[in-house]
Amino acid sequence: MVIVVVVAAITLAFVFAQPDQSAISLSVENITLQVGESKQLNITCSDSNAQYSFEVYDEEIARVEDGKVFGMRIGDTSIRITAVSDGKRAVSVAKIFVVESSSLPIVNLPSQIQLYLIDKNLQEAELAGLKNQIEISANREYNVSISGDAVKIKNNTICANKQGEATITFVSKTGGDAQQVLVKVKSIPATISNLPSQINLAVDEQASIDFAIVPSYYSGDADVTFKSQSQIIKIDGNTLSAISAGSGVIDVYLNDEKVDEIEVLIESQFDCVVDVISGGVFKDDTIFLSPNQSACVSIQIYSSTGQPVNFSGTQILTDGVQIKRDMNYFHISSQNGGKIVINLPDLGGFVTIFVAII
Repeated sequence: MVIVVVVAAITLAFVFAQPDQSAISLSVENITLQVGESKQLNITCSDSNAQYSFEVYDEEIARVEDGKVFGMRIGDTSIRITAVSDGKRAVSVAKIFVVESSSLPIVNLPSQIQLYLIDKNLQEAELAGLKNQIEISANREYNVSISGDAVKIKNNTICANKQGEATITFVSKTGGDAQQVLVKVKSIPATISNLPSQINLAVDEQASIDFAIVPSYYSGDADVTFKSQSQIIKIDGNTLSAISAGSGVIDVYLNDEKVDEIEVLIESQFDCVVDVISGGVFKDDTIFLSPNQSACVSIQIYSSTGQPVNFSGTQILTDGVQIKRDMNYFHISSQNGGKIVINLPDLGGFVTIFVAII
């Protein structure tokens, strides 16, 4: 029995005396630094060949690069360090304390800030360089006061509240000079784009008035309405219905303010027949003349019902063309070409005949 006990004791002593060769030891000291300051981590590792990786739990308070810690803003966080060597691994956690710095401004903000009243499509606004809020990054603990109601402070963030200006005063809790920041808040007006300048319709025809409101992140409301005093059209929202032939104007309102207008021409269907009696050639919508040549043509307008239109109720305008009219017959001459425009108010339209010299 004595021999057996001695052997067992020797065996146990041998087992406990062997070091663990499968692990490495790692320790990291806690670190305290000021906002804006950087310090190298003090790492102790049993394996000099170990490679390190770092993970800071709150990178708004501190960040780390190659073992160097940078203080970002006042607060406490932790850093996880992992050491790896030849398949062996060790992990350690250290605390990071970021404290205020008396050598820096109380907050990391410029003396003047521009914000905008934006409550929609924030990403598009930011792409255009416009923001409706800005986060406060502090170098010291502070008290704050606001003069004016253009901004509010929520969750450590300055937020645009209404158009105007506000002065924000930061005072360090440890004393010293105050820091003031002027914030200007602007609204972004809505405007109408892609609006047609003229709409042509036939009687009984309908059309939608297409438009766009820009920019997409405009402030407030953008109520677009269309109104007209003309009896030839009917408007329902942005849908236009042609009642009778004629011309009129649609007034465009944005938030009850007139911003534009659209001309409307309601045309009845009609046909124009041109016959050359002498001295020229008519093709498509053009009378062709030789130099110093005149022509006699017959022009007849027919309504949609096939009835001829009496020229006594029309207005005939010319540009570069001389005419003498005898009922429906026109004696035409021109030096360099031009056009004849026959207005048809009863039918809500006009006919244009061109004259070319060949």
